[in-house]
Amino acid sequence: MIFGRKDALKSKELIDITGKVAFVTGANRGIGYMTVKRLALQGATVYLGCRDETRGLEAVAALEREVADAYATASSPQPVPGKIVYHHCDLSRPELAKDCGDKFLERESRLDVLVNNAAALPGGPGISPHDVVTINHFGTFQLTEVLLPLLTKTSQTNTDVRIVMVSTNGHRMGRASDRNIRFRTREDYFADYHKDLIPPWQAYCVSKLALFLATKALQRRLLSASSSEPATHPITCISVHPGAVNTFSNRVPYLPGWLITPIVNLFFISPDAAARSLCYAAASPEVAEDKEKFRGAYLVPGFKIDPDTDITKNETLQDEVWESTVEILKAWPEAGQVAP
Repeated sequence: MIFGRKDALKSKELIDITGKVAFVTGANRGIGYMTVKRLALQGATVYLGCRDETRGLEAVAALEREVADAYATASSPQPVPGKIVYHHCDLSRPELAKDCGDKFLERESRLDVLVNNAAALPGGPGISPHDVVTINHFGTFQLTEVLLPLLTKTSQTNTDVRIVMVSTNGHRMGRASDRNIRFRTREDYFADYHKDLIPPWQAYCVSKLALFLATKALQRRLLSASSSEPATHPITCISVHPGAVNTFSNRVPYLPGWLITPIVNLFFISPDAAARSLCYAAASPEVAEDKEKFRGAYLVPGFKIDPDTDITKNETLQDEVWESTVEILKAWPEAGQVAP
């Protein structure tokens, strides 16, 4: 996982996005936190999504100080930093994800950049394989669907609207590498992983593959809708693998951070370096100048596009994920409706 480390640390120019609105989920720490900071420094109003209000507001306060300091000490002219706003975002159940999206629609009249960064990691405290799939795929899918009309509306006046899905090479590993994998029923998503080695990891791989395929299906649908409506400007959907990131060395039980962090950093990049890949996808002029190249692409460390696998380029499987997810969400206990 060390490959691409130097490339991931390269500086990349971003677009001045003053007046634009961005929403980053799972942003109270780590990659999401640094992504909010970089987008705010480019002038955007950035909504920081977090499921805990106290932690979210603390992150906003810390970022406001860091952004102000960075702007004050910049050696070259910079955009005036944008505002950072806390927004409650809980993806643990589809109805909560829908509520997050609905409340965002009440607060904002535009959305230029959506960064779906929030995810449940395998082995997290109290996180079951069921939780991993629910949060990573169904919660994120539900939120994106609720916000899609606002993103589409914004694309009428801003021809460079983007959806960034934080992915991982895990979508090519474990059960997700099975060429016969299907996503027809709820059971296909919530399989029995107990006999697998590291069950949460298998669920994580499947959840990331499902979301990756859904993103490919969404991009195709957006392009298809645009072809019949010339006034519509297609949204650019990009999946990003930020690399192996050190977000844990200061939280390892029984070992001091000052001891383990230097060792971990030999093999993992920092959240700030990883955030550069997300921000490249969200606000790089290279993406704006060559949208056809980046639409539906999988961006890996070094700002490079990685080719699809036989599984991820399977349009039948992409559509299967999209259609079954919509139906499963409709029938989800206590879930709100999702428009097909």
